Amino acid sequence: MFENQHLINQSTPLSGHSVEVRYPYASRVLVPGALTISGVVVPVILFFALESPLNFTMAAITAMMELATALSLYFVFNSSFVRADELGITKSQFGKSQSVRWGEIADMSKTQVGKGPMQLEFKDDSGQRIFQCSTLGSLKDGEKLLDFIEQKLQQRRAF
Repeated sequence: MFENQHLINQSTPLSGHSVEVRYPYASRVLVPGALTISGVVVPVILFFALESPLNFTMAAITAMMELATALSLYFVFNSSFVRADELGITKSQFGKSQSVRWGEIADMSKTQVGKGPMQLEFKDDSGQRIFQCSTLGSLKDGEKLLDFIEQKLQQRRAF
């Protein structure tokens, strides 16, 4: 029974070979973590440094702003990814996913501004842009993603 389950799992597209890119660890964890710590430490300092009633008001406002910003950044950076698998390319941002199948892609162009993430644009046979995504600033995984996409596009052109 377990042997058959293993074979079934290998044949599913998502469990096959795929490459996924996410924001770097610093963006996903360290920045929101630092803001969370700041959202606790700074209000405590303000509470003891300022005179009443300004101390409580400023401490509360600062804590709410910094903790809300930390939570927002955590959600944005951790919910975003770009994945290429046997079916095509999928990007997810702010909880919304968008996909394109390999058969729909005729051409890809790459643009990089400075040291930022590589911007990828995909066009169909008529030259219309059908999909765009980026490497999300991940150098190592971004290169793997680009290699995987280029390999899949070469396989499509070979047919």
